[in-house]
Amino acid sequence: MITPKVSPWKRSRVEELTEVLNSDGVVGIVDVGGVPASNMLDMRSNLRESMKITMAKKTLIRLAWINSGRSSEELDTLFENAVQPCIVQSNLNPFELFIELEKTRQGRSAKEGELAPIDIIVEQGPTSFGPGPIVGEFNAVGIPAKIDKGKVAIQKTTTVVEQGQPISGDLGIMLAKLDIHPIEIGIILTGAIEDGFFFP
Repeated sequence: MITPKVSPWKRSRVEELTEVLNSDGVVGIVDVGGVPASNMLDMRSNLRESMKITMAKKTLIRLAWINSGRSSEELDTLFENAVQPCIVQSNLNPFELFIELEKTRQGRSAKEGELAPIDIIVEQGPTSFGPGPIVGEFNAVGIPAKIDKGKVAIQKTTTVVEQGQPISGDLGIMLAKLDIHPIEIGIILTGAIEDGFFFP
């Protein structure tokens, strides 16, 4: 039987992650999937005082998790809805940690093909845009617009995309012009462990 060779950097990375998992305080998993790098830097700098976020590949987190004597079933639960999981370590309790991380939630513009997290509704009423080709651009993506009193106005409240449906690139651009940023991003806590107690 041939044993697979593990590269030294992977071994030392797993050791570092195991140390983080065995450190004092609360340890958990957060999901940073879909957060652009620039937003991530801002979020992390605001949170630096109260917690430490360590990024690593899922496989390395799993190895470190098992190394630290924790249950792989618990990790499966924490990984369940996480697109890009990271380890979080904090002196806050799990509830305070959750509240702090909730503050990082923010909206961003939709990109081509992303699924609408909720029904996306454009409300009837005036916009800040003057007359021009933008009227046609709104109408082309299903947002009924016309000129009213020298400004572009949305003619009626319209659901432009239903929950779970893909958003077209052109619609994403027009929604952003209306300050509608439907894709929610943030550092989302999937669960934490404190003194051996598991809080999914």
